[in-house]
Formats: sequence, C-alpha cells, structure tokens
Amino acid sequence: MERVETALRAPGSPSQLARGTGQGSAAVVVVRSALGPYLALITERPVGNPLADGHLRVDLGGATEATTLTCADVLYGGVGDPRHAARVLRRYPGCLLATARDADGEGRCVALARGGGAPVAVTAAGGPPISGREHALIASVLHAWLEAGLPLTALASAEWTFPWPGREPADEAPGAQGARWAGVVLSPLSRLSLPPLLPPLAAKAIW
Repeated sequence: MERVETALRAPGSPSQLARGTGQGSAAVVVVRSALGPYLALITERPVGNPLADGHLRVDLGGATEATTLTCADVLYGGVGDPRHAARVLRRYPGCLLATARDADGEGRCVALARGGGAPVAVTAAGGPPISGREHALIASVLHAWLEAGLPLTALASAEWTFPWPGREPADEAPGAQGARWAGVVLSPLSRLSLPPLLPPLAAKAIW
C-alpha cells in the first residue's frame, strides 16, 4: 500500500502527478472484488512513449496499424461475445487478455485471458453501460490483476468505481482511446484505508 499512498498524497490531481513524472495522463479506479477491495492507479502515455513495467493496450475499434495490434498486451472493444474474445486471442498470439463490451447494455464486458479457461463476464452493480474510457481502464486493471497472479473469476461480480477523473459519456465514439502504453499500481485496501484525495464512493459513481 505504501507506493499508492505516496503517489496519491502528493499535491495536485492524479493527472498533475502523472505529468510531473513524465507519465502522461492518469486515472484512479476502485474495484470491490470477491477478494476484497483494491485500488488501481493507472498512468497512460501515447504509443511511442512507453512506460517502464507497463503494457500496450489497444482499442480494436480504432484505426490502428497491424503492427500495433500484433504487439498489444491487451486488446479491447467490439461486441461482448466470448467467441469474439477467443478469436482475438487466436489471431494475436502476443496478446495476454482480450475484452469486449456486452451488446445488451447491461454494464459489463466479457474478458478472456490466454490459458485462463472459460471467459469471465466482468459485471457491475447495475446502472448504464460502460463507456469506452471506462472499458479501457478496466482492461488495464484486468491485465495488472493477472500479472499479480490473481484469479480473473474473482472479478466476475465486482463493483467498479471511477473516483477520478469520473465518468465519461457511455456513447463515446469507438476507437477514441486508440493505442496507449499503460502502467498500473494495484494495491489491496480496507474501508478505512482510502486515501483522503478520493471523494466518498457515492452511488452515482458506480455504474
């Protein structure tokens, strides 16, 4: 928890913290999983400015070069059909994780990890469908989750909260996120250990 607290208690918003350290933009996500609550600090930069210990996340809905897709660690976008995620993994063997938004608008996405068995539908506690931006952040957190050796099934009914920078429109144009280098600091937390920078987790923040 020390790394997260040190970063979040510095003056300024997460985006200012990221710019000050050459990390680009940043976001905060809180995940309430079957293993307990976790906090993720995500820093992002455009392709061509890779992060140390980061991953390449690519939006399948964007106009992306074939080379970028081939090199991606995480591919997301499209319709939330488990067969679609499986096809993506077969087509791009360098990809660890593929996710797709559910077509029925139930506020979830289907995630499939390489060698991870059956697809897992990562859901939320009701509300509107996830936006493209939220899907991108979820995809990066899922990658960090797997890299930490945590089971994807623990996120099957998780609640996802986006305290900062907040929710963006759910009808965001496909491909708006493009390809990004992302780094995630993932840490477990208790109800009493939320850093003071984060606002109360109001019901409106949970989709």
